[in-house]
Amino acid sequence: MKLQQIIIVVLVCIAFLLGYLLNKSYSEARVLSSDLFSIRSELTSKKELIDKQYSIDNCLKGAYTTYKEDWVAFCKLNKIKIKNEDCSIPVIISNEFDKEYREEKALCINRYK
Repeated sequence: MKLQQIIIVVLVCIAFLLGYLLNKSYSEARVLSSDLFSIRSELTSKKELIDKQYSIDNCLKGAYTTYKEDWVAFCKLNKIKIKNEDCSIPVIISNEFDKEYREEKALCINRYK
């Protein structure tokens, strides 16, 4: 009878010990899960910022390309000498191209805010 009682006491102690270890592991896992969620959220936020900046940069690049192409096209159309993909055009025309370019840049910024 004594041996059975000792075995029962040992088994109860083992059960408590296992319960404690499992609870501790569960608590640590919850903390890790919370940390991972925070890291994932932060990375997602940074990725969105990078994607947004990439889109703005591409849009600005496209606006500049269009600006330069329109400028050179005007020169070709009006038979103005082009040197190094550039030419001198009347101020009134260049002001209009500059205005359109500024507007396109503003659209790029506003589009991806």
